[in-house]
Amino acid sequence: MFISKEIFSKYFPPPKFLMMPFVGIDISPLTIRFVEILERPSLRIGRHQEVRLKEPFSISEGNHEEVKEILRKWKKEHGLKYVKSTIPEDKAYLFEAEIPYSSDENMRNSIEFILEENVPLSGPDAIFDYRIAGEGEKKGYSRVVVTVLPRTIIEAYSSLFEECELVPLSFIIEPQAFSRALIQRGDQNTYLIVNIGETKTCLFVVSQENVEFTSTLSLGSNDFTKAIIKELNVSPEEAFNLKKTKGFSREGDQEVLSAIISTASVFRQEVDKVYDYWQTYRGSKNPSEKISKIILSGKDALILGFGDYLSQNTKIQTVIGNILENFGSSEKKNPTLSPEESLDWAGAVGVAILNGK
Repeated sequence: MFISKEIFSKYFPPPKFLMMPFVGIDISPLTIRFVEILERPSLRIGRHQEVRLKEPFSISEGNHEEVKEILRKWKKEHGLKYVKSTIPEDKAYLFEAEIPYSSDENMRNSIEFILEENVPLSGPDAIFDYRIAGEGEKKGYSRVVVTVLPRTIIEAYSSLFEECELVPLSFIIEPQAFSRALIQRGDQNTYLIVNIGETKTCLFVVSQENVEFTSTLSLGSNDFTKAIIKELNVSPEEAFNLKKTKGFSREGDQEVLSAIISTASVFRQEVDKVYDYWQTYRGSKNPSEKISKIILSGKDALILGFGDYLSQNTKIQTVIGNILENFGSSEKKNPTLSPEESLDWAGAVGVAILNGK
């Protein structure tokens, strides 16, 4: 018998601690964002704000004062209390293993037993979570994808929020947040997502809604802009505009293409490497898990012809990501964030709709 969500919630309401109103926070090296997701009558974006940082932020280097000042201001102006936050991908470890299927406690014990074989952390120094990604090759075994974070990193982020009188409810690594925002709930296909940040680019493979492989490239959108400034001797504003409107067009003026091609080739090499690795490692074993599409996010996804350039060797479709994949029709028809600016909000949105995934 089917029981609607509304009827179930009426007679079996969730515990109050699960209904705490929270916002999603994403802190990148140069920007901090928060977003509130409203759930009724369907998902839509509520309060949100973005602030550019004057100095690059790193949780490990202790330069937290500017971020703390912003968080305290948001708490005062917006009445924030509970938060869920992203953690940079390069702070995490990801590995796959096969363990006997059992209770959650027993599976966690099995994972902890093999932890040091897969990551450079001992049990007491690590915090981990796992998702079952399918049946293992051995009978009675499950294939699990394990995400591991140093305990010191979680404690540092927790302290950051607590010092601003904010209560952190949970943390999620960036690729998991991006995938929750950019892939429609229930979509079991396999995708390569390329998120182009300002100072770094995160590439990761999502299969059956699980992030199963990640890679970080220490190049970002700023590197394209710097290349154009250096080559053409223009202002940062003009360089950004040339990058977006000229990009990889082979018609007419070739100066912009000449300026960015060497940087872009590094991007394509990394995409090709991840694609080839995955198709060989997983696609050859199970054709249904081959990468079917490349999804781009970050504002530089809009560079003219960039998607086509990246997929020249892979020959698969490359599309611009949409953070509203899981939102209601009203938000899609009249988006709170413009399509261009929304490309930088996948992390904040993904962690803010975590409960709904």
